[in-house]
Amino acid sequence: MQKATRKIHDTAPIWAQHGYRLERIQQAMGSPVRNVYGPDGALVLEDTDLETELEYLRDHGMLNATDTKGDSEM
Repeated sequence: MQKATRKIHDTAPIWAQHGYRLERIQQAMGSPVRNVYGPDGALVLEDTDLETELEYLRDHGMLNATDTKGDSEM
């Protein structure tokens, strides 16, 4: 029997739950720049994407190993 996976589309609630702050900076063209700040205010991820955020969350025990990126599993 295979474990169920949870697809993650937005990491903002997970960051907030652990005291982190996600900053989105709009650009004239392209995707917004996403920066993540730790509970102490230090920048932990700069100009990141969803895949990198999920890896950081897993590596720091804030996400289960079975959680996946929402749009990659079709």
